[in-house]
Amino acid sequence: MKIGDDTNDLRWDNRVVPFDATFIKGLEEGDKIDVYGATIGWFNGPQLAVQYSHLIVPAGEEPVEPEPVVEYTVKFNTNGGNEIADNKVEEGTTIKSLPTPTKLGFDFKGWFTEEELTNEFDFNTEITEGIALYAKWEEKEVDEGSIVIDFENTDLPSSYGDGTFDNNGITFTYGHSRDQENYGIEGKGIMLRTAIDSYLEFTLEDGIDELSFEYRKAFTGKSPRQLEVTFSVDGEEDIVMQTDEFGEGSGKQDDIHEFIAENLNIDKEVTIKIKNVGKTTGNRQTVIDNIIIN
Repeated sequence: MKIGDDTNDLRWDNRVVPFDATFIKGLEEGDKIDVYGATIGWFNGPQLAVQYSHLIVPAGEEPVEPEPVVEYTVKFNTNGGNEIADNKVEEGTTIKSLPTPTKLGFDFKGWFTEEELTNEFDFNTEITEGIALYAKWEEKEVDEGSIVIDFENTDLPSSYGDGTFDNNGITFTYGHSRDQENYGIEGKGIMLRTAIDSYLEFTLEDGIDELSFEYRKAFTGKSPRQLEVTFSVDGEEDIVMQTDEFGEGSGKQDDIHEFIAENLNIDKEVTIKIKNVGKTTGNRQTVIDNIIIN
């Protein structure tokens, strides 16, 4: 590579360029260099080399500054669903995908361009200004014959312990758990604490097709939570499902999450166990409520 009257050799790979970086530091806007046998590309080079690389061009060519990128903001009004951060979209482009919000007890029916929810957003629309999108919801129907466990008639202790309770003809066993304290979802619930010994377990003699429940972070510890749900049938391999991690960061969080397991097609006696993932002893308080069994 030739800079001015000085010629310097570069290695054309991803190693640091073996020359005095002052040559690069001395480049100013509009400077030209001669390039021999390769295309300039900087990898792990001096920081100033990266900063000036857009000005380094073959001799005889003028450096061309890139056109500034114009971006517009897409705001999301979830109408009672989970909060979704704004998106930035480059001017003149289309949106290829949009986030899917969640709202307890409702099915998401799409993003609309006005509060009245008249016109659904068209993915062929080129973005030429900032826009707001509004979520449409449809209330879920609880299937006739579903068993709903809402804990409203269950008296759990106000301190952690082991025990059992009956609800809708089902016997539930819990370990190192308690009532919801000040972290209820919809009235009463059960709070798990640690992964090593907190759990909720129950057996269904006639099997199960679908299980759902709501859950949330309790207390203010910063450790992330994650639940594991195991379906055990004698003589068969366990089915193990996990939620996404939630609740990371210090402070109270009011977000409500939903676990859904569909099309289980278990037609014989099954034992279901809900617990925190792993075997740690640290606090991972989580409240569970509104268990629905089909």
